[in-house]
Amino acid sequence: MPACSKSRRHVLLASMMLAAAIHAGASTGAHQPGTEDAIVGRWWQSAWKLCKPAAQLGPSDIDPPIDELVFNADRSFSVTWRGGGAHTGDIPHVFIPDYRGRYTVDPRAGRIQMQIDNGLFVPHDFAGSGAYAVSGNTLTLTGVWFGTKQAKRKPDICELTFTRR
Repeated sequence: MPACSKSRRHVLLASMMLAAAIHAGASTGAHQPGTEDAIVGRWWQSAWKLCKPAAQLGPSDIDPPIDELVFNADRSFSVTWRGGGAHTGDIPHVFIPDYRGRYTVDPRAGRIQMQIDNGLFVPHDFAGSGAYAVSGNTLTLTGVWFGTKQAKRKPDICELTFTRR
């Protein structure tokens, strides 16, 4: 058997194994990094990073963390700050987030664009365009601001980190 034919078979076999592995990951519902659905899920705010170091921040300078950030596969999202949102009094009890909106992502460029549709509290300083990265159970958003809920003014925060629930 010629060497060229043998190497083609190895390449073909490796390609088939790679395709099978990708298909198996997709069929289990696993979120693949670098795909549009990597961001889909429920997240809680676990950290933030200032744009420039600050001497000291007081309680009135920062908002409560985001308790739940949800990205749905239908490209809708919702935001609930800690202590925010509401519950209906009827049965079944339905939780209502602080606000809801729509989003698009460009996984190749690592960009996200969000816009608010409606909510109980719609912040005036929302900035929904920025960069995103998903690594394992961590979502990092840079240049995105979900709005100021109770702080006197928008803190100088450039990066928000969320952990998957």
